[in-house]
Amino acid sequence: MRLIGVNTPERGEPLYEGAAAFAEDNLEGELVTLELDAEEEDDYGRLLAYVYRSDGSMFNEALVREGNAQEVASFPPNTRYLDR
Repeated sequence: MRLIGVNTPERGEPLYEGAAAFAEDNLEGELVTLELDAEEEDDYGRLLAYVYRSDGSMFNEALVREGNAQEVASFPPNTRYLDR
C-alpha cells in the first residue's frame, strides 16, 4: 500500500528505522479505516489510500507532522486533501 500525499524513507535509507518504528508504534493492533481517492492503485499495483486511526486522525498527516515523512507534490487525480 502507498499512502497518498507523503513520501517516507525506503528500507536502507537514512531515517527509515525511525519512520518504521513510528508506523509500528501508531498502527500495530490498531483498527484503521482506509479512504481511497480517484485512483485505487498506482502503476506498481499498490493500493493508494489515506489511513485513519480509530480516533479519527489521518495517519498520513501524522507522519509528516512528526517528521517521519515528507509531504509530496500532488499526483493528480489523487488530490482530495491537497489543501489540507
